Amino acid sequence: MSLICRLFGHKWKDGVCNRCNKKKAEYDDKVQAAISGNKEILQTGRTSVDQLEHDLKKAIADEKKSINPKFHRTEKEEELSFNFSQKWASAIQKYEDAIYSETAKVGTLDSIDKNIEQCHKAIDAFEAFRNYCYKKSKGGQIYFDDMWEHCHNSKDPCFSYIQSTKDYLIELTENYDTYKIRFEKESRLDTILLDIISNDNGISQRKLYPLIPEVPQATIRKAVDGLAKDGKIIKEKKGSSYTLRLAEGEKN
Repeated sequence: MSLICRLFGHKWKDGVCNRCNKKKAEYDDKVQAAISGNKEILQTGRTSVDQLEHDLKKAIADEKKSINPKFHRTEKEEELSFNFSQKWASAIQKYEDAIYSETAKVGTLDSIDKNIEQCHKAIDAFEAFRNYCYKKSKGGQIYFDDMWEHCHNSKDPCFSYIQSTKDYLIELTENYDTYKIRFEKESRLDTILLDIISNDNGISQRKLYPLIPEVPQATIRKAVDGLAKDGKIIKEKKGSSYTLRLAEGEKN
């Protein structure tokens, strides 16, 4: 299935999609043969084929009711977007790869300043592609909006791909001092944990959290698991928590 068909559905003519050449089930002998031999009843009380048809109809109905404008494009708009995506596929790939690459690094760096800088890089990559698409054609504008400004998932029917990065940037800048301390401690968390355990061998893991309040508990748990996996500490279950001891011969 082509990208445009995944986004907007097939465009049928005489039982065949004139975009990706897929045949409708009733026109495909192989599909009909598979259907006739598949009568398994699912927990829903439907056969697998009936369930597939039911789910497809529901998806189509949900799209029709959606507030997301990408599901309400005219046929002409779909064609403009599709033609743009085909004509400029190579350039589109480079811009989109840049967006994915830059946004993937957001929040992974070891200082607040580096993460703020990375947010700007990700936003710049997003805006560069927007400018490229908008300057090219109406089809480019529709393509960009539908692919990047009108994303959707099971929790949110319509959102911009870059919005979470913008929100994170605001969070960092408005709470700069707090995050500065957090990133500094996270960057040397293993050493901090080994120091604590060395000074209180057999400490309960739950007692670590108030000692490093700037670092999220999930991050501390992950670091503890990493130290145990590397053989630097011994982690043993005790009650509802764990006791932590330096491994034999381990010195911090």
